[in-house]
Amino acid sequence: MVVLGTCFTLFQMVVLTEDNPTLRYLLIPTMVIAAVIGWVAWTHTLQPAAPQVKRDTAGAEYLWVPAGGGPAGFWMMRTPVTNGLWRMAVHAAAVQKPRDT
Repeated sequence: MVVLGTCFTLFQMVVLTEDNPTLRYLLIPTMVIAAVIGWVAWTHTLQPAAPQVKRDTAGAEYLWVPAGGGPAGFWMMRTPVTNGLWRMAVHAAAVQKPRDT
């Protein structure tokens, strides 16, 4: 897509500057720089970032979820919460035990 857009823009530049070759030679470096920047930006979006993972003291894994359109990302627990993990969290006072149990 970047190559096609660059070729189309170069074609337009040649046609529009047909009467003024000096302007054409001034615009060519600008087009090359724009094409390189576009290519770098395009290839950068194709490579997914490595997921960020951290573990807590109980051994549960958390995965960083980057901000999509919101103001900030957040950590999401990837490890399923088992009864054993819940008991450990209650015992460590990390969470409160529900009142109705």
